[in-house]
Amino acid sequence: MTLLKEKLDKYQALWKGFVLSHNKFVDVADAEELAQSSEWFNGLAQERIILYATVEEFICNAAIKLNDG
Repeated sequence: MTLLKEKLDKYQALWKGFVLSHNKFVDVADAEELAQSSEWFNGLAQERIILYATVEEFICNAAIKLNDG
């Protein structure tokens, strides 16, 4: 369980770095690049939210089962 939480925390840190890099790209992108990258970025952001929620739910459910068992 601890390993999963560590991986989730690492993913979160990597995501923050990606967001910073994306924001730098946005500063220099032309309109077409900006539209494409925004669509792509928004899709990844939605996937990240779903992944994070799924893993958090799994961790909580596993902790409940471990405490009940």
